[in-house]
Amino acid sequence: MAAVQQAMHALTARYQTEEALAIDRLMRSTDALRARKQANYERQERSLYAALAERWPDPARQSELRLVAVVGIGVLRLAIENWGHDAHRGPLSDHLDVAFATLQSAMAPNEAPPSDGRVSE
Repeated sequence: MAAVQQAMHALTARYQTEEALAIDRLMRSTDALRARKQANYERQERSLYAALAERWPDPARQSELRLVAVVGIGVLRLAIENWGHDAHRGPLSDHLDVAFATLQSAMAPNEAPPSDGRVSE
């Protein structure tokens, strides 16, 4: 998952431009555009899976890699949403780090996830 987190950090710059913010506002403005945005996340999952499968081609790992791709893009999506809830203050990468830390904490045995309440929205 660390490799996915690093890859997501590389992507955050493209989400922080004025043009990207305007497109994001537009994409959230109607149900049809929100559905299209969701479809884009699904395409990103497939792209990430393809990159992971190329890096680790063992057929026995394909289900695991698909899961990592889905979770990784989900973490990115939630980080972007939380960043938007914060009026895009600060770098998106900070929200991404919080989201990955929350995931890691949630997966740790006998530990409760952070209680900021926003990542699980």
